[in-house]
Amino acid sequence: MAVELRWGERTYVMGIVNLTPDSFSGDGLVRSERSADEIMAAALDLARAHVDAGAEIIDVGAESSRPRAAYGEHPDVDEATELALAIPVVRAIVRELGDRALVSIDTTKGAVARAAVEAGAGMVNDVSGGRTDPGTADAAAAGDAHLVLMHNQEGVDYPDGVVETVIDRLRRAI
Repeated sequence: MAVELRWGERTYVMGIVNLTPDSFSGDGLVRSERSADEIMAAALDLARAHVDAGAEIIDVGAESSRPRAAYGEHPDVDEATELALAIPVVRAIVRELGDRALVSIDTTKGAVARAAVEAGAGMVNDVSGGRTDPGTADAAAAGDAHLVLMHNQEGVDYPDGVVETVIDRLRRAI
């Protein structure tokens, strides 16, 4: 890993590169009128801008994680599409900016996490907390990459309290 993160010593800034057409933040780079080369150029431009502004982590995502409760249903992105969108961008950002920023893959799919780590990503960011596919944690471990697990409250009951339940679920995920 070219960039070393020293957790607990300081806060890190993460820049987001959304490769989804339906990003709830409105910044998804994939649009029907853009070619693959235009998407790649836009992704690299955005990653450069994030790093120049001080981001130390660049998180690449090709699957919408917008909350269904607030924004309604959205189509799931299949594994092949996510791989085709994210992996070339991860590889390009690692090649160009890997000495200045750690590249992260935002995915809930083990195969995508594995391919991204093999392409040079140093972090796996799983917004499902490992509930969708435990293979994300396996991919991070196999590649000696950092693992970020988010608590996702969808369908969760808190019989022992919120904090206790979240800690228990995240511990079980790893």
